[in-house]
Amino acid sequence: MSIEYLYKDRNHDQADDHPHILVVDDQTTMRMLLRQMIEKCGYSVTEASCGEEAVAAVHKQAFSLMILDVVMPDINGLEVLKRVRKRYSMSEL
Repeated sequence: MSIEYLYKDRNHDQADDHPHILVVDDQTTMRMLLRQMIEKCGYSVTEASCGEEAVAAVHKQAFSLMILDVVMPDINGLEVLKRVRKRYSMSEL
């Protein structure tokens, strides 16, 4: 399933309805490839190179989706999720 398929019925001209995606990976090449693929579909992307950057980014702005690398040197993707879930209620997520 492609990203285009997930949002094919949405009007992407409206900024409020435009998904913003956080890509978190410690490998630069992986982040670059994901960014290119996602932006090609017309979505906004923010990158984080580690778990700590991801947590800080989530505290600064809202994202429609997070793509997390599970294995990272500082804190792993699962720990990022735990930290985000502690700060926000289920309805906010």
